[in-house]
Amino acid sequence: GRSLAEDISLGLEEAKAQGVKLKVESLESLSLEQALDIQEAAIARATLGGWKVGATNAASQARLGLPEPFRGPIRASEVEISPLQPPAHSLALARGVEGEFGLVLGAPLKGSTVTAEEARDAVALVVPSIELV
Repeated sequence: GRSLAEDISLGLEEAKAQGVKLKVESLESLSLEQALDIQEAAIARATLGGWKVGATNAASQARLGLPEPFRGPIRASEVEISPLQPPAHSLALARGVEGEFGLVLGAPLKGSTVTAEEARDAVALVVPSIELV
């Protein structure tokens, strides 16, 4: 059978597809490890469009109560190229809009010990991006 993480992940995807807003409180009791398991279950089913990184400085980490920067997958189905015409339900679910920097890599990063310099050298293009949050 499926794991709890897979069940929750599928439920979250179904709610999003139907435009249903969930109460955040229903997920607040999850541990970081459980949340990452749910994310991994979602990644396993998705075509990956890229990755988001966040809390890349001490101030944002402190504000979010995180010990380090985080990363999260961006599904290919959630990547839109300008001009953007998002479905109405995605705008209704959005709490806000954030300006971001998109990085297009010219070569994949290899291994688990990539240095900042190696990551910088792999960037082929920086593009303006908008995130609906």
